[in-house]
Amino acid sequence: VYFDGGFHDGLQHPAAVGLPTGGFLVAWDSPDGQGRAVEARPLWVRHTISGTRLREDLSVVDYDGFELAEGGQAPALACDGDACLLAFESLRGEPAIHVHAVGVGSPPDAPSVGDNTLTFSTSGPRNNPAVAHGGDGFLVMWEDGRAGGPALFGARFDEAGLLVASDAGGVELVDGSARRTRPEVIFDGTDYRMVWTDGRADEATIQLATVDPETLAVSDQDIAIDDPSAAQVESRIAALGNDQVLVVGTSSNDIARARRRAASRWLDGMAISL
Repeated sequence: VYFDGGFHDGLQHPAAVGLPTGGFLVAWDSPDGQGRAVEARPLWVRHTISGTRLREDLSVVDYDGFELAEGGQAPALACDGDACLLAFESLRGEPAIHVHAVGVGSPPDAPSVGDNTLTFSTSGPRNNPAVAHGGDGFLVMWEDGRAGGPALFGARFDEAGLLVASDAGGVELVDGSARRTRPEVIFDGTDYRMVWTDGRADEATIQLATVDPETLAVSDQDIAIDDPSAAQVESRIAALGNDQVLVVGTSSNDIARARRRAASRWLDGMAISL
């Protein structure tokens, strides 16, 4: 499917999620404020996160799109039923990841968007959020530079999109002893599984780890994809069922590799070039 809404400029950072009720919700950010008159508004307002719903055959429901939030970029989505969670980088001058509950709604009504439910007072950049639904809530992850790094932090949200009180301020999942960037997270039916780019002085690899949904304890960290000839720059993860996951990574030499893991063992001795 191709979508431009007829008037958007510079659509970027697309995110999509399947809806249990059928179809899909797609979000993106645009630096033009969705084509509206923005010259007299603050610079951050000119960057808008917009969305549309798609039917199961990928036909567009909301051809003109709808606004989800102002002053943000790099959206991430997860859904449970008709309740979704939207996370994105704030461009409002503070180092923050914003999180909003989104009610998908029924066409022609646009989705409803709740208030931001994640705010920090500490300094340092926060980038590249990822979100997954699992069990009775959501997990949001992001790059966090409050102590250098960056490290990987996370926070849990309930089904209503409200922050779990014990996670206020964020919980460090992976420390910043190396440059931890571009996290992705899924729920495999029992645990959260996360991947990220792990940058060190001599190499950059794709790492995989398990996160306990009850305690946020991290275990089974291992190198998923490594290539001595090129740095790994980005990764994705998908659940395959039967406790298996698929990790895909891309490198600085534009080669994509994949590797499968079941429980605590790799099914592929080495990553497979795609």
